[in-house]
Amino acid sequence: MNRHDVVGMVTSEKAPWELQEVEVKGATQKWFVNGPQSLRQLYEDNLSDEPFYAYEDECYTFQEVYRMAASLAQQLQSRYGVKHGDRVAIAMRNYPEWPIALEAITSIGAIAVAINAWWQPEEIDYAFKLTGVTVVMRTRSG
Repeated sequence: MNRHDVVGMVTSEKAPWELQEVEVKGATQKWFVNGPQSLRQLYEDNLSDEPFYAYEDECYTFQEVYRMAASLAQQLQSRYGVKHGDRVAIAMRNYPEWPIALEAITSIGAIAVAINAWWQPEEIDYAFKLTGVTVVMRTRSG
């Protein structure tokens, strides 16, 4: 069996990753019939006390990350007025807050804009102007 055969088998009708063609804004797209309907649903469908990731001596479960992200998402909406479709920049190094910020932003339907932590100020300014970010998230120095 080759790769093409396997993909066809797992995406066929009634298969776990069944694909169906749908029209979205006038364009034909492939859609996972049994998949989550949003990133938020994906996060909720995978809640557990299993480890999500570790950083130095810190370890976080899927449940812990979800709770922190839900709290942050609420703050983004109530304190900063972030709504569906808004662009929110994540301007930080690869700290534990990064995936928490990503989950918070995308769970409310906002768009995460990843900013390279090594960029110079003029590069960051260009990215902000190009993407139209409304809020910038950063944390930890260093």
